[in-house]
Amino acid sequence: MAEFPVDVVVLDAVFAHLLGEIARSRSGRLPATVVYGVAETTPEGLAALIRANVTCLVHHDAPQSDLLHAVHAAATGEGFASQALTGPLLEAVRRRGQCERAELPIAAQLTEREREVVQVLCQGLSNRAIADALSLSEKTVKFHVSNVLAKAGLRSRAQLIASSGMLSVS
Repeated sequence: MAEFPVDVVVLDAVFAHLLGEIARSRSGRLPATVVYGVAETTPEGLAALIRANVTCLVHHDAPQSDLLHAVHAAATGEGFASQALTGPLLEAVRRRGQCERAELPIAAQLTEREREVVQVLCQGLSNRAIADALSLSEKTVKFHVSNVLAKAGLRSRAQLIASSGMLSVS
């Protein structure tokens, strides 16, 4: 059987436990992953999905347009979460004591501007809002976010926020 490159995996939440197996079968690399049908809305459950490299989450009650938006976002390297999941995701971030208190070896690799961008990004702002807050262009913000993701070995903003305990941005 020929092997075809996979850019995005769409996985029903019932099968989310297979994420580790998928990553192992692909030599540790998981393609951008959309998990849909998410009924689990505890901060811990959602944080576990993000730590498993899920880049987009679609709630089971979300409109079909959310799934389409999530697949597009995953394919273009962005993250996505249905509106019903944002509250529990933000609670997961708060519980981890995100950004300000974290200390990480990666911090030494970040420029001052990258640290500023991460600090604002961890407030849940869009690239446009980050650009406005830091008086930068949106393109420059995207550049800095991409650099931080690469340095941290992450694939999405959601992973960056969930993993910000590894970053010292104070």
